[in-house]
Amino acid sequence: MFDHRLMEFCPESRKYILGNILLQWLDLFLNTAMILIIAFVVQELYVGTLNAGLHF
Repeated sequence: MFDHRLMEFCPESRKYILGNILLQWLDLFLNTAMILIIAFVVQELYVGTLNAGLHF
């Protein structure tokens, strides 16, 4: 995933590197959730049941 020599070369940047990795994982999970939500909404629009409970 990343070069371990970077951690040995510059140990004070360890927290920034780890923070960056954690934020990349969070981004991956949030993008996955966003795609699933969009797919659900498109499916419900296609089937026609999205606004069955909404009364305007």
